[in-house]
Amino acid sequence: MLPVRVKLVPEGRVVEVRVEGSVRAGALLRMLGLNPESAVVLRSGTPLTEDEEVRDGEEVEVVRVLSGGRPSPGA
Repeated sequence: MLPVRVKLVPEGRVVEVRVEGSVRAGALLRMLGLNPESAVVLRSGTPLTEDEEVRDGEEVEVVRVLSGGRPSPGA
């Protein structure tokens, strides 16, 4: 059993998560204390759905989704 290596963006920190065989992307986010609606798992730059599997030994990125924008003029 090899850990899943997870690069957290924008933090730039890498963590290792031990899983048996595989874990769904949504469950991986919850294991990291993240809400699946506010972060996305990327494999080789491709976003994974919450139901897609991440296998032990893989390297993925977790990107937090930020929302907001520029205030309107005069606000």
